[in-house]
Amino acid sequence: MTINQNQIEAAARAIRDAVRISIRPNGGTMELLEQGHTFHLNQDEATKAAKAAHEAFHPTATSARETVLSDVDDERQRQDAKWGEQNHPDGTGPARLPLHPITGDARYDAIELAELATQVTDRRASRGECAWKDILLEEVFEALAESDPAALRTELIQVAAVAAQWAEAIDRRNAGGVSL
Repeated sequence: MTINQNQIEAAARAIRDAVRISIRPNGGTMELLEQGHTFHLNQDEATKAAKAAHEAFHPTATSARETVLSDVDDERQRQDAKWGEQNHPDGTGPARLPLHPITGDARYDAIELAELATQVTDRRASRGECAWKDILLEEVFEALAESDPAALRTELIQVAAVAAQWAEAIDRRNAGGVSL
């Protein structure tokens, strides 16, 4: 059974009106159970139902951060749908040469690039010239220099946070809230 837009809206209304609903995974689909009715939703339909439910609870405009994080979640769902769960080696560490596979440049290892990026960001910030690219590159190179999984995870969260903050800034500019 394919769920249609009316059923998605009914599910959102039911959630908004606090009718008891449960959602459970069922193989590659989701089941939405409402007052004795079962709707089988594929991943795309489940995403639409979740968005409709979110809009039912949050009828006003979302904040820039909510929009960006929702967009990130949408992209992660697209990645999972395209590639499935991925488990690659980290490929990071202080002695790695992150630019070598791209440019053939083997002059700088990851730790040197992290230090250079930090120096550039600090210098540009002290002159009032710091740009988002400077901050993001600093965080990326710091992550690439890490070999400890816990420290790497922390750096990757920082990379994600800076990227999200940058996207929020773009949204504010596009909305006319900030001029540069």
